[in-house]
Amino acid sequence: PAPAVPMGSDMLTQSISNFHAVLAGLIQPQVLSSRPEQVREYLADKTSFSAHVPALSNCTLVGASANEYHGMRLAHIVYKHDGQVIYIFQAPYNRVMAGDGLMLSDEARARLASVGSFSNIAPGGDTVILWVLGNTLCAAVSRIDRKEMTKVLASSKDAPEKMSW
Repeated sequence: PAPAVPMGSDMLTQSISNFHAVLAGLIQPQVLSSRPEQVREYLADKTSFSAHVPALSNCTLVGASANEYHGMRLAHIVYKHDGQVIYIFQAPYNRVMAGDGLMLSDEARARLASVGSFSNIAPGGDTVILWVLGNTLCAAVSRIDRKEMTKVLASSKDAPEKMSW
């Protein structure tokens, strides 16, 4: 199993690149499990932040992997939803906001700082949604449309109360 290989320092670009690597089978989970607690346990000593492995309605957890980039430990979680892959990339929020290792555009940083979430549709049509849980920045990517993706992510008890995606 191969962990994600960073393609650059922009977290949105990296999330989309990782998602396509998952679809192509280039990134595979290091742990295969449909049990969130087992995946959380696997990631616990591999990240410096609290990795979130939400129980998403109508989704099957596939597994997770972890890697390090510029001294930053990262988590990668994969789900299936109605035959589509949902990939969630996680990094320490404070480091990404400071541009330490990974960075975000000014627009994304401002939205995350003010409302705690940001969404975008990539040029290829992939939906990307970022949100903050404690000191964890989560970036979900899928080919599912933004409305459905928001609904799926909101189904978790770990979802932010205000979802302004």
